[in-house]
Amino acid sequence: MMFGVNREEGKYWILRVMIELRYQGRGHGRAATRLLLERLRAIPGCDEVAISYEPENEVARRLYASCGFRETGEILEGETVARLTFSGGSVS
Repeated sequence: MMFGVNREEGKYWILRVMIELRYQGRGHGRAATRLLLERLRAIPGCDEVAISYEPENEVARRLYASCGFRETGEILEGETVARLTFSGGSVS
């Protein structure tokens, strides 16, 4: 997994979530994403996280939606953008 801060908007982005093919479909991606979200939530000033994925990638869409991401309608370099807002000390 990789994440970083977009300096222009001051928001955190998850840049990569990669699980080796033979381990996909076993919940590792969801568990890793949730752990990263908890780490990001603990960063002072990190109130939102964004991610982007190929529009036809239904597996990614379902995974990120299950972690609380909501599509924004934005398209960035051909990819669908989804954002998650932290509120009340939990992931929402």
